[in-house]
Amino acid sequence: RIVFTLPPMIVATLRLLWSLPTTDARTTPNLLEGGPPQITRQELFAFAHEMCTRLGSIAPVEGLRQSLLCASSADRADKNGFGNRAACCQLFLNSALACLEANVKDSDTQFLGLQLLVGVLRQTSCLENKCYAQIADRAVHFAGRLSTKRLQSRAFNLCSGLFWCPASHEPGRALSCIRMALRLADSAIHIDPMDVALFVEVLDHAAQHFASGSEEVTA
Repeated sequence: RIVFTLPPMIVATLRLLWSLPTTDARTTPNLLEGGPPQITRQELFAFAHEMCTRLGSIAPVEGLRQSLLCASSADRADKNGFGNRAACCQLFLNSALACLEANVKDSDTQFLGLQLLVGVLRQTSCLENKCYAQIADRAVHFAGRLSTKRLQSRAFNLCSGLFWCPASHEPGRALSCIRMALRLADSAIHIDPMDVALFVEVLDHAAQHFASGSEEVTA
């Protein structure tokens, strides 16, 4: 039952964030006049994190999705001037990664989870460079742990986007990921020749980096 009740509770908690005053200052309600109890955004994020952690232990994929939704909400709150939410965003991203690393067992589902994580992380702007780099490094490390060369190649293609995006501009590291994806694709076709399409994926990602102005990828 908790699998069905927690996700809507998390979404409802996130909706409350936007109805609170801009500051997180707690005010004392006048309970005699029937005033509602007051709560801060920090407390709402903490409550959402507890629910995501609980959900991740029971339904890992849904817990991962909800953690990433909360991370995006924290980043959005930071952008809109609702306090510095970098710590909240980092907490949810680390929780999502921990859930992916420890609880998701199926290889294809692991790759799907990595896709979701990379998509959210690339659009995150509130993290400090050091924090972003730590999470990105964990994602790259996870990509190398996938069970097949095919999935590893596709995962490194994905991770190349972590280092050439609005959140990060490290063309050297992006190119390193593309090169690793190419080597893994070469290994994969010796196992299954039908994986030749991996070379097209590598070329496609390289072309995207070139088109977006990465100085490390040249014609």
